[in-house]
Amino acid sequence: MDVSLEEYRLVVAERDRLARELANVRTEMGFLSDKVQYLLKQLFGAKSEKINPDQMLLLLEGTPAAAQVEAVLEAEEVAAPRPRAKRTPLVERLPENLPVVEVVIEPAEVQAEPAAFKRIGEEVTVELDVTPAKFFKRHIIRPKYVRLDDRSLPPVVAPAPRRVIENSFASAGLLVMILLSKYSDHLPLYRQEQIFKVRYGVALSRKTMCDWVGQVAHRLGMIYEALRDEIRRSGYIQADETPVDYLDPGSGRCGQGYLWTYRASGMGVLFEWFPSRAADCLQRMLSTFKGHLQSDGYAVYAAHCTKLAQTHPGQDVELLACWAHVRRKFFEAKEDSPLCAGVLAHIQQLYRIEA
Repeated sequence: MDVSLEEYRLVVAERDRLARELANVRTEMGFLSDKVQYLLKQLFGAKSEKINPDQMLLLLEGTPAAAQVEAVLEAEEVAAPRPRAKRTPLVERLPENLPVVEVVIEPAEVQAEPAAFKRIGEEVTVELDVTPAKFFKRHIIRPKYVRLDDRSLPPVVAPAPRRVIENSFASAGLLVMILLSKYSDHLPLYRQEQIFKVRYGVALSRKTMCDWVGQVAHRLGMIYEALRDEIRRSGYIQADETPVDYLDPGSGRCGQGYLWTYRASGMGVLFEWFPSRAADCLQRMLSTFKGHLQSDGYAVYAAHCTKLAQTHPGQDVELLACWAHVRRKFFEAKEDSPLCAGVLAHIQQLYRIEA
């Protein structure tokens, strides 16, 4: 059957179109397959990002980088062999400043005839013991005196010591225990109320303790702001934000807030809580900061630096990336690309140098 030139061109064009569509479908199927494998790995795979050197060499097998990485690993193994982990002796695990209570147990034979025996040594067994928390009432007594030679003068009495919270019966020790239990041991005040009542017979209402916590926090505000200024002046800050659920009365559910964390090496860590993850949360801490800011890839940090450069040209903030987040992407793709495995080997070498 004769086919005209025009018809032939149409057939060829249709064939090319179908070929392009097939290539696109195959490409999309490849992407979808990679996504499925990634999700399966996230659900059922190992969560650790540690890499065995032998696994690294297996991934690089047949590539020019394999010999280089193997040489580096062998050199590090020879130069710094890993010592076998030893159990820490009991003497090092127990602080030297712990008080010692001695209990002497005499043999029954010696107790019966003490004059018939001579002591030549001793056997010592070490136990770690603890005295549970004990409530007690401290009576601060300030005697009053009057002069014998002039009874008309007012009585003499020592001034009362200053208290953390005036007109309160809470001592500094009790306040410290409540704060540490709440913020370090994660014991909410209602649970502390129950423990005090059931275990010690002391009735401290949650409302009273809540008032104490608020007043102590107010007094610690000056230290908090001093720490903020110290970190801000350091010129190098590491920043991150961590989601934290909080009670939201009336909504029927917990809301999600964020603890914004700022760290300066050797100076300390500052936490700020906000109910959102917006860029405005950075203003209080970084509005006057100048230097290097290191964070993950969250876009608000870059947006803040860009806005700051536009509004305050002389206040330069250089944004630094996070090695852990950069490395994670190469780790996820290490089985699909020898290049990624080679980059991981070099990052591992940098980590060992740093360590």
